Amino acid sequence: RLQGIRWQDFIAFLLFGSNVTEDDLDFDDRSPPSPIYVRRAATHGCRLVEHSTQILEQRARGKETLRHGHMGMDLPLGGLGNPAPMASGQYFVGPSGVPYKRRLASGNRQYCMNVQHGHLYLRADDYGTLCMSPLAVLAQTTESNQSWASRESIIERLTGLRQVARLSSMGLADLPGQGRGSTFGDLPVSRDPDLLQNDWEPIPRISSTGLLKDIIANSGVAEDSIDEESVEELRRLLGKELVLEYNSEGELRLRGRLVFLHLESRTEARSRVLVQTQSKAKPFGQDYGTGYMGGAPDGTMTTYQSATSSFMTPPSRSYTTEDMLRRGQQSENLGDRSFLMEDVMSEQCEDPRIVTMLSRVEEPWMTTVARYCQEVFNLCSAAISQIIESCHDEADEAYLCEVECPTSVAWYHKNACCGLPLSYKALRVKAVIGVVEEDHHIMGDLLCDSFSTTEMTNKLKGFGDCTTELGGFIIRQWQWLRSENAAEAEGFARPSIIQKLPNHLVENVAALLIGVEASAPLKEDCFGQSHSVDGRSKDLSAFGKRKWTDYRKGGMEVPASLGGIRATVDAAKFQLIQNIADQILSLEENSKEEIDFFKSILVNSDHGVKEFLAQRDLMEPADEIQSGRVIRHAGSMVDRYISNI
Repeated sequence: RLQGIRWQDFIAFLLFGSNVTEDDLDFDDRSPPSPIYVRRAATHGCRLVEHSTQILEQRARGKETLRHGHMGMDLPLGGLGNPAPMASGQYFVGPSGVPYKRRLASGNRQYCMNVQHGHLYLRADDYGTLCMSPLAVLAQTTESNQSWASRESIIERLTGLRQVARLSSMGLADLPGQGRGSTFGDLPVSRDPDLLQNDWEPIPRISSTGLLKDIIANSGVAEDSIDEESVEELRRLLGKELVLEYNSEGELRLRGRLVFLHLESRTEARSRVLVQTQSKAKPFGQDYGTGYMGGAPDGTMTTYQSATSSFMTPPSRSYTTEDMLRRGQQSENLGDRSFLMEDVMSEQCEDPRIVTMLSRVEEPWMTTVARYCQEVFNLCSAAISQIIESCHDEADEAYLCEVECPTSVAWYHKNACCGLPLSYKALRVKAVIGVVEEDHHIMGDLLCDSFSTTEMTNKLKGFGDCTTELGGFIIRQWQWLRSENAAEAEGFARPSIIQKLPNHLVENVAALLIGVEASAPLKEDCFGQSHSVDGRSKDLSAFGKRKWTDYRKGGMEVPASLGGIRATVDAAKFQLIQNIADQILSLEENSKEEIDFFKSILVNSDHGVKEFLAQRDLMEPADEIQSGRVIRHAGSMVDRYISNI
């Protein structure tokens, strides 16, 4: 999504850099600059949802495949001159992805012209100037702080702020203006425009558990609140579901994000609100272990990983009672790893509330609503779109507020907060469904008077009075209540302090769809797959791996088949990208040394990279290399080197 910038400007920057001329920008989708060329057809495209101004990827069919706007560029995928993955003979990756074979006698190259491996597909759509509603503007606002911080910059900064605050309280220093600004030491810090208290700023990303433990201990938290397990869990949650912030007095707090969905069913006879009336936890059997594998209701194998997985939000899915009992019977056949829900006592959490969704740090609210409705309510895409499009943005219906930790939604956050204050910024929106007869067909069981949903989680400790270290089920009871009966539910009543949504925004909006394909149209790739006019999806990706669909069938969390990877680039972010590129390219006097440095890292194994960095004093003995990534520990030279870059 390109907001406030033209797609031509973005493409020109990627091709030519920041020093573009007017002639470089004078092109459209019918005459793109070389090496990009026009494609006659493609099976993917974008569409704009007018109400929410969302841009969605879609499969094109029939005449839609022939629309203008399709472009492509051939790539030497795998690296020019590297061995090509072809079974028939020793081939190498050639220019534009055409493989070649070296002929030792003559020294010439024999190109395999019927094969082309590596193609970049581009599709551009310009939707013109749009007037975006407050909720649409908020949907494009996410928090992102990718900068890394060293131990010295964080602790020294916080210590200095506390000293200034202490002197100010004694009348010896002037506090206003201290500790404010857009930097944290020498590191840039991204501001969150929606913060209810403007004096709180996010701390840059923390690289190690040891560094996080030092920061918390330095803030004055009691030592008995800081244990290794909680600190490690908190580090995993930071940047995913929680943000660590500081204020002008050097104090720390944790902040998460929620979405309150006031879901109202309105008919001619009555108007009712969906409320969670009860929630309870049922743990797995004692011999079960930290993970679970079993048959899903659709007959496929579903794996839920332990708490050390990269996704910190407990995976959830709705099941009927028959499904859960069938899972229990299947688990009995696994021998000692038994799973009998009826043999354990359930823990209940009294927390009546309207639909409350935990949002990830860099997740737009519309994505949060769509994910929850799909995973918990098992709604189809048409029903989810109907709910999102019916959300009101009037001042009385949609606002931001600050709330405490929802015990039945984010109970595991309390276990990991290490004694730090924990609060949540919540967006409250109202959606009305059931007005027309069509809603009753697509909403299914959601409009029943009462129903229950079941979510499977790998963490139950902290839910109510639950102390087990095992995972289990969270069972939620839902009921449609009249407004007077739902008044006590959390999130229903308007709090005394709220923040209004941003104003309407009039801006140019464009879309750029980018995808890597195995070969150009009407060509064969190195794996023997043909890119023919039938438009069928191939079994292997351009990199020789199975498609995400196959991993999804195995129960793994992978991006969606359509629109799974999205980015929003506005004028400020585009300028930031250009500044970073200019900064890197300005190091011309050291360009040869820089190029050799990164070449040595890219071509080496993990062991080779470790030796290479150690020889240049850029890596401490405690640091490790795992899958090409430097696992950095507090105070290592790598932190300072990356900060300097």
